[in-house]
Amino acid sequence: MPTTVLSLAIVGLIVVPGLSYRAGRESRYPTQKVRGFRETASITFAGIVSVIAGLVVFGIIRAAVPSHSPDVGALLRTPGSYTREQLPYLSAWVLAVLAISSVGAYFFGRLSPRLPSNIAVESAWWSAFESIPDHNEMQIYVDCYLVDDSVLSGYLYSYSVDIEETMDRELCLVAPVGYRAAKSLRTEELEDAGIITISAARIKFVVVTYFDVDEEDYSPDTSD
Repeated sequence: MPTTVLSLAIVGLIVVPGLSYRAGRESRYPTQKVRGFRETASITFAGIVSVIAGLVVFGIIRAAVPSHSPDVGALLRTPGSYTREQLPYLSAWVLAVLAISSVGAYFFGRLSPRLPSNIAVESAWWSAFESIPDHNEMQIYVDCYLVDDSVLSGYLYSYSVDIEETMDRELCLVAPVGYRAAKSLRTEELEDAGIITISAARIKFVVVTYFDVDEEDYSPDTSD
């Protein structure tokens, strides 16, 4: 474990951008949960790459305006005295590099595409709701066939993106919500329902239909 101020600062410079990259990645894609050495290695690698990118930006600024950036030569020749004399100035630049590295890491993690693979690293729900092209421009209508053979239908409002397909997950449908009882051919609209939650433990399978956002809203067919 780090025991000095310098070592703590170095660890912080690496860990914070690494965690920012992870946060950006998880904000767009479900990610496989890793523990122990793999998690530490992935955060460290992302942090080191991000810090190098931040230092490249610093180098560009240094080349453009050398009089308004730390004197790297003096820092290398006399690190102790230069650091003492310029501590507030150096601290501000360290924080600036950290901020650049962290923000860049976050957006790189969020915006960079996944590498193509035949191995699924997300849940079936995520694949059904998110993986089609232009899904953000679509309305998603979901028919949930339940274990008692009844059916609940409505527009998707939200769902659990947990990569582990456990029975604890839930999805939410927003009005108009339709309900068809087991062995019935009639779908009734639940008029007083605004949002309804459904546990994965109650769902046998779902049927997903996509509509363009400019299409007229689809409502449950309540005819006999």
